Amino acid sequence: MDKSTIEVANGGALIDKTPAVARHLISNMASNTQGPSQTRMVNEIGAASNQRLENQLTELTSMVK
Repeated sequence: MDKSTIEVANGGALIDKTPAVARHLISNMASNTQGPSQTRMVNEIGAASNQRLENQLTELTSMVK
């Protein structure tokens, strides 16, 4: 993460911000860069949940027949 990326995300020069605001902005940006691993985990849980729902649907369908 470079200075220009931070400034674009901030909508202005980082130097114009207080140290606390700058730290908060950088902290938020750092947290956002860790998203893909969390997304992967959600997708894995979603796939397991989908399989369970498909199994339940199959079972219900067989009961109706």
